[in-house]
Amino acid sequence: MIRPYKGYVPEIWYEPDDKAFHAMAQGIRSTIHAEAAQFEDVQREFEISVDTYLEACLEWNIEPQKPKSGKLAVRLAPEIHEMVSTAAVSDAKSVNQWISDTLAEAAEKRLRNNSIKIKIG
Repeated sequence: MIRPYKGYVPEIWYEPDDKAFHAMAQGIRSTIHAEAAQFEDVQREFEISVDTYLEACLEWNIEPQKPKSGKLAVRLAPEIHEMVSTAAVSDAKSVNQWISDTLAEAAEKRLRNNSIKIKIG
């Protein structure tokens, strides 16, 4: 069983081309990657990669990136909250799931269209 390590959660996959299991830390822009020929070794290799990343950040005097927790507090006007609740019910989803799905769809569209806005001043 692959476990998070020091707050970093690995995404695991197998690459048939190089006959190796790979693990990459999710939720950060930096790359923390590990690979192992045997599945049983991926956890150890992932932990070594995380430790190496943290040591490099310390050595270079930079703040290590931390993965997002997945928790987000949002304040809405009551009328928007009501609309969100109604939309979620109409989609047979919880409000949390509806918001998560809607935000993911909007973010993917924005990133796919390269329409990131930069605030100046």
